[in-house]
Amino acid sequence: MKQGWKSIFIFFGALIPIIITIGPLANYLKSNPNIGPEAMDQISLITWIPILMMLISLTIGRKKASALDWSQFFKSAIPKFTTIGALMLFAVAASQVLAELGLAEDLTQITSVLTIPKWLMVLIVGILVTLVAGPLSSTATLTAVGLVSFSALVSVGVDPVVAVVAILAFSSTEGASPPASGSIFIASGLAGARPEKTFIPLILYYMLPIVGIGWLIGMGILPV
Repeated sequence: MKQGWKSIFIFFGALIPIIITIGPLANYLKSNPNIGPEAMDQISLITWIPILMMLISLTIGRKKASALDWSQFFKSAIPKFTTIGALMLFAVAASQVLAELGLAEDLTQITSVLTIPKWLMVLIVGILVTLVAGPLSSTATLTAVGLVSFSALVSVGVDPVVAVVAILAFSSTEGASPPASGSIFIASGLAGARPEKTFIPLILYYMLPIVGIGWLIGMGILPV
């Protein structure tokens, strides 16, 4: 505790933007004529939470390093950002293409004609989101297929709020969807284990239960 207590401050990176944008402080800032609701609406949690957490992490964990050390650090980090950036770019592009094609509206019309039962549609959406969440993060997953999944659930009578919660539950399998998840290979490398041996346990003990929980939420059995 004496050595790691400073790491608690990292959570302030998420807490500060949430307090500013939600709750009494947010209402006060919106009512302030010098700020107003328009300015408050420009604060994005997706943008500022990672930024603040990184700044706090750099402040807490700063070390005296030479220019050569910093150069080596950035050289080792840049390839990782390249991969993540490419995934996010293509996920956003795919989402925009699907929106421009009107896939959400087409899917709504198709489901209304086919009269797919509610339980089956929730299951199909759960499987779709879970498979997409394998190589992508939850943010990239929801960016790519979130709108289509939401429209599909609402079209069969799922409450919009329940649909959002169910989709979030389905996408939370990120990092544990074999075989495309990079997190599996990173964790296996750190633990000295063979990645392929983790596939079956991850599916049985993590993916399927989460899909089941999301399905129960979508069906209205589990309250939200």
